Amino acid sequence: MTERLQNIINGINDGSIKFVFDYNLTMEDLFTKDNDGIYFLEYLLRKRIMIPLELKEKLKTNALAAYLYCKNDQSIFNFELSEKDLFTEFDGKKLIEHILEKKQIDKSIVENIHENLEIIDLLCNSNNYFYLNYLSQDIITKLITKDNNGIYPIEKYLNNKRLIEKIMPSINDINVLLEICNRNNDYDLIKAVKARMLITNYKDDKTVLLFLLNDKKVVPDCLINIPEDIVFIKYLIKNNLYDYLKKASEDVLLMEVESGKTLLEFLIDKGYDPEIKYIFNKKTISILYRKQKLNLAKFVSDDVLLAPVKELFSDDSLGDETLFEYMIRNGYKLNSSRISSEKLFKICYLEQRPDLLEEASISDLLKPIDDTYTYFDYILDSIANKGLKIRVPSCPWSSDVNEHIKYYTTIAKHDMMKYIGEIKAEKLLKKYGDKTLLEYLLDTDSDLTLNKILSDDLKADPDIAVILKNRGIVQKSVNVSKEENEYTTKYIENINNHLGIGPLPEEGERLLNELKLLFLTDGKSDKDLITGLIAGYRNALMNNYDINIIEIKKLIEIKKENKDIFYYIKNATGSYFSPSNGSIFCENANTNTLLHETGHALHFYIADMKTPDDYQEIVERARENPEVLAKTKEYAANYRKLINNITLLVKQRYDSFFKSYYSPEKVEEIKKNLTKSKEDKKKEYKELHIPDEQLDMILSDMYTQEEYIDHQKRIFIEDNVDAILRNEFGSLLTIGDILDAIYEGKLHSNTLKDSHGEAICRTGGHGLNYYYATLHGFDEMIANFAAISKANDAKEKLKMLKSIVGDGVYDMIRNFYYQNILKINLEENKIHGGKR
Repeated sequence: MTERLQNIINGINDGSIKFVFDYNLTMEDLFTKDNDGIYFLEYLLRKRIMIPLELKEKLKTNALAAYLYCKNDQSIFNFELSEKDLFTEFDGKKLIEHILEKKQIDKSIVENIHENLEIIDLLCNSNNYFYLNYLSQDIITKLITKDNNGIYPIEKYLNNKRLIEKIMPSINDINVLLEICNRNNDYDLIKAVKARMLITNYKDDKTVLLFLLNDKKVVPDCLINIPEDIVFIKYLIKNNLYDYLKKASEDVLLMEVESGKTLLEFLIDKGYDPEIKYIFNKKTISILYRKQKLNLAKFVSDDVLLAPVKELFSDDSLGDETLFEYMIRNGYKLNSSRISSEKLFKICYLEQRPDLLEEASISDLLKPIDDTYTYFDYILDSIANKGLKIRVPSCPWSSDVNEHIKYYTTIAKHDMMKYIGEIKAEKLLKKYGDKTLLEYLLDTDSDLTLNKILSDDLKADPDIAVILKNRGIVQKSVNVSKEENEYTTKYIENINNHLGIGPLPEEGERLLNELKLLFLTDGKSDKDLITGLIAGYRNALMNNYDINIIEIKKLIEIKKENKDIFYYIKNATGSYFSPSNGSIFCENANTNTLLHETGHALHFYIADMKTPDDYQEIVERARENPEVLAKTKEYAANYRKLINNITLLVKQRYDSFFKSYYSPEKVEEIKKNLTKSKEDKKKEYKELHIPDEQLDMILSDMYTQEEYIDHQKRIFIEDNVDAILRNEFGSLLTIGDILDAIYEGKLHSNTLKDSHGEAICRTGGHGLNYYYATLHGFDEMIANFAAISKANDAKEKLKMLKSIVGDGVYDMIRNFYYQNILKINLEENKIHGGKR
């Protein structure tokens, strides 16, 4: 590095030099290194010093410069690099690799590569599949040109479906593709080729398309998304492929296929009803009306819905009625997911169709109908008082705190917080400006917030309690401790260790061991959960071998077919089966819960989550039956009495334990921990802007050993009551869950009333917020039946279930479970307890 260049660097570093335009720099200067091997150009790039224009122009064709720009996170957008440049090595890697690593690839770079097939591997390995669309025709030609061994280079990539989907539309030699398909016996490879290529002749006067459809049962992509290609469309018409044409887009359907007739008209005249996904064109509506097929219009854009029918139908006698009004008044079924116009909202209100507002954004719903009533009020009224069953719209996504305030206070005014579930503390504590959402809610309506929005559990959260106490609001119980003992885990382990003790037939032992090993060796499933699952199934085999051995076989088959999807995963925030990823998540190894969630998995993998055709009719009949309601009330009262008795028993049993456990030494330890907790919280709560003296008083009131011990007792009692209930009375709990499904969450949410209008006791279940966001409760019925049928007292509890819900509901669940999931012939198998 010359003294002159070093002086420039020093000036840049001390800030005395901000530009280098007057230093007559040369290309040689830019590529001069210092003793550490750093180029002068790199110093300029790192300090964001502008390069003189004449040098910048020269640099854009220089491979080393491009590498240095990449290395120092500078854009190479204006560079003009040759293929040779791109595959030149710098620091052990090709320039193209550096470009990919720095995410600086663009289509012009890919288009400029004509010789190196390596570009394909580089794009795939860096997950840049999108840029395969821009491969040059030279590269494509090389892919379908045989090498000296008679192999096509593209055959190397046949297992990479993403790559094949991207490259196939660029290949124009159908004969080569068919040869490759024949050699590899895989005709899915050409699903993505261009439509025109498929209508060329193949053999026996048959086109490639007909060969694929009829001989190989392969449906090409161009039949799923039909292109706007009139030649291809007329070919499909000529060959009577109407079932594919009727799924075409609106633009394709409006193409003229014969003397003034659109494809839409042609198909209707042929007796085929097009499945129009979205309608944006008024012409489509005019045709459907003229052909008396307006019922095919489901998703219609706002501007078309607001168009006057006299214009759409070319009939001045129809007046100014909009298409939306016309369709509502004439009983047409519309999908509401695209409605966003306030004019359409108003029509929904005037025509009393709140169901059409289900998918509207909360921002739109909070707009006023009059001075005191919003569309959101209208929906909530309809749900609570008019039997409308739709989910309550989700909370706002916007950063406007006023929308959040209006959302929660509106729900609270209607006393419908149970329909959305408990708000998470993090949401209430989120800051908007200098205040939390909770503070804004308290400022807006303190009584409503305290009595309707905040549950007792939320009030006990120390981060919320400190805000309440700062406002002089009394909060007696605060959760200031942490769970110190794993009561529930130890209790469950003890229960599981004593389940199904005794010999099983050799087949049963072998299949249980196979099931266990399948999950324990999959790399993701939790050992404790699998141990609990096997304990549950072992116990189930002791109770009813013939039926449960079939279920175990089914589960083994499912795992083998879905080994990289189906797992049992430990989860701290609840137990559930996730259809989106095919796995079961559980908080602990409670066998009743594991068998319940496994019931969901069986329903999903074997029966595709189907429901019986007459489900709604059967359940509605039971829901409206006063005898079922009366028996549900009796069950709920007994369930509540059981919980109260268990709670009392736990309190009495462990009263002496509490006294001995919290010795003077233990209390001193707690005091030390609380002192540290208080100091930590003081720092954390600084942002609440509570005066130091007042904050100290609040924390001193909250973080006492008495509060700590009381919280520990609450944890202990709640955990033990829950563990006893789930492990010793699990089948009773599942009956309540089935009843809650019948009554759409009202039983669990404590809003179900008897025939005299008196409240029925709350039971276990999923609640209003769950059932008003799902289509039905059959999934839960099946999962609960799966769990009950494996219990020690299965015969007794199934008899109890049948006596409450009646033959209709019971037989529907039972028959579906055994016939549609386990595929059992009920005439040949006995459904009762006992060993084989």
